Amino acid sequence: AKLDLVCDTNQGIYPVDHKTMQKRRDTMSLNNQFIGQCLVKGTRGMHINKIGFQSSLKPEEKFTRNMVSYSAARLIEWQSETLPFHAKQLLMYEEIGHFPPNYTHCEGKYGKCPFHTVCESNPDMREEEIKLHFKVGPVWDPTNDED
Repeated sequence: AKLDLVCDTNQGIYPVDHKTMQKRRDTMSLNNQFIGQCLVKGTRGMHINKIGFQSSLKPEEKFTRNMVSYSAARLIEWQSETLPFHAKQLLMYEEIGHFPPNYTHCEGKYGKCPFHTVCESNPDMREEEIKLHFKVGPVWDPTNDED
C-alpha cells in the first residue's frame, strides 16, 4: 500500500488517502486499498480527503474529510481470508499461464477502463491490439517516492 499521506492527530497516527470526485458519493468501507493501508499502519481507521470538481457546489462542499473505521474483526477477516484468497488465485493464474477475463470494472467512476478495446476485440486479435495501443513502461515500485 503506497500511502498518500500519514497524519498525526490528537487521536493517533492515521493514513490519509486523497480521492477526486466528479459527483458526490458515499465513502465505502469495502475498499481493499483502505483496509490494506490500515493494516500497513496498524490502525483501525483512516481519513479520506475528497476533492470535488463539481462547479455547482460551494467550496466547503467540494473539500471534505471522511473517517473510515474498521473493527478488529473486519481487519482480521480481510487479512486472513480475503487477501490470501485473491493472492492464491493470482498465483494459480500465473502458474497455469492464463488470466481469464474479468469484466467487473470495465466501467467505473472515471469512465471506461483503458483496456476496454482489448477486451472488446476478438480473442485472437488481443495481443495485436495491445502491441498497437500500449507500451511497456518502467516496473512499478511502491517504495519509489518520486511519484
